[in-house]
Amino acid sequence: ILDNVRSAGPTGAADLEAEDIAQIEGGIKVGSPKLGLSAVAYWLQIQNFPSQDVQIDPDTGETEFISRFAGEARTIGAEIEVVAAPVPQLRLNGTATFQNPEYTEFFTTVSGECQNSLPDGRCDIEGNRIRRIPETILQLGAAYDIGDLILHGDVSYVGERFSNNENSIVLEGYSLLDLGASYRFPLYGVTVSVAAKNVTDEGAAALTEGNPRVDESVGAQS
Repeated sequence: ILDNVRSAGPTGAADLEAEDIAQIEGGIKVGSPKLGLSAVAYWLQIQNFPSQDVQIDPDTGETEFISRFAGEARTIGAEIEVVAAPVPQLRLNGTATFQNPEYTEFFTTVSGECQNSLPDGRCDIEGNRIRRIPETILQLGAAYDIGDLILHGDVSYVGERFSNNENSIVLEGYSLLDLGASYRFPLYGVTVSVAAKNVTDEGAAALTEGNPRVDESVGAQS
């Protein structure tokens, strides 16, 4: 409940309830000297969790921190991981996550258009995807040994996300390429490593959170 108190502030703390979290997961794992495979399916439900936004008042231009509490959110997903060593010098690994994170009970107020407005002025966003969480995450990596030198690289993909609870602002999916190398000096017990992140210089799409000060004011500016 401490996180909820921090989000609500002193005026709203008296009416808060603790978050309820339920999680179920299960899977299989098999392996051999050259190949390993694991698969996990999961179900996660969270009730009464805080969601804080930064909004710009369309009349005054002032920045406001708005805390809302989702009645319920649920994620159903699966993750598959494969590791392989086809030859002694080469190691491969890959991970794929597919999930469906959505609000199953959430009423809020919005400054822009609402797809399901209620008579009391609230917006029902049940069925919307949980903001900033993608449905698809993929990763593929490789490492190759040349004596004491190790070359490695990773390619990852994150699917599109939504920057706000109303799912009206899209953060496009992006891919990242990371490369690196390390060299071990056996006589000294020292390893020197270098790494280059985001080699292809993926731009604004690679921002995981978006810009809330801009995102939440789009409705007021349009």
